[in-house]
Amino acid sequence: MELRFVPLITLTCVASAGCAQHAVQPMTPAPHVMLAEAAPAPATPPAGQPARAETADERHSRHAARNLGWISVGVGAAGGLLAIGTSILMLEDNSTRNSNCTNKACNTAGFTANGQLSDLGPWNLGAWVVAAAGLGAGAYLLLTNPSDSSQQTQVGVGPTGSGAGLLLRSSF
Repeated sequence: MELRFVPLITLTCVASAGCAQHAVQPMTPAPHVMLAEAAPAPATPPAGQPARAETADERHSRHAARNLGWISVGVGAAGGLLAIGTSILMLEDNSTRNSNCTNKACNTAGFTANGQLSDLGPWNLGAWVVAAAGLGAGAYLLLTNPSDSSQQTQVGVGPTGSGAGLLLRSSF
């Protein structure tokens, strides 16, 4: 990986002040200014072996893995939403149970909330497991099977509504 730095401003010496003062001159205006850009290092084959191009089967396999990665991310996100929803319901039932049960004696509302908590517990755990597995597997598949677009990472400063902000851009 190689880094290429781009200057944001240039400093020039003011001749009348004997170079004691410096004038700041901004670079040409642009929608955003890149501070550094990292291009992927070319893949070098082991010594004594020629470089080979990707075959159609390898490309198809990589695309299939990326599709499975996006599907896994979707399943994980749905599992996460279900897990958050069941967690909220469990918190509400726990509050109801705590306010309607004293010394292990509950009224009807507390008894109902306690039953709902025991019913929601396995669903909540399963949803969190699906969320973690789906998001983890999807991230792994997407990160280990690059897309066809050029891969690069850029760091810079870009304009915002109230000034400037840091910019990090990457393809995956």
